[in-house]
Amino acid sequence: MLLSHLSLCYRRYVPELKNYPTEYIYEPWKAPPGVQKMCKCVIGTDYPRPIVDHETARKTNLERMNKAYKSQSTSTAAAANKKQASTDGSANKTKLTTNKHKLTENVSKAKDSPAKKKQKLK
Repeated sequence: MLLSHLSLCYRRYVPELKNYPTEYIYEPWKAPPGVQKMCKCVIGTDYPRPIVDHETARKTNLERMNKAYKSQSTSTAAAANKKQASTDGSANKTKLTTNKHKLTENVSKAKDSPAKKKQKLK
């Protein structure tokens, strides 16, 4: 019922296609030349040809998308490796900085040890 309703809409709002059989009304360019002549609507003369061949465009776009996804996954993996390398370097830097602070703390504690204080008092 839905298809017949849609074909009625096509026939009403696209008068060039009003005589087309339902099987060709949605894609009139697929109708054989004899049917087109019989319906008094020849594609390319009375009705425009399709601007895009959807099957060809679909295949081309799928190839392009696959290529884009592959290059993105390759660059993402490279970026992840680079990030991991930089993270490892910064972790070592943090470790060194922490050890430096501990050393500084130990030295300052040694300076203020009770034995040193006694010596200062004498």
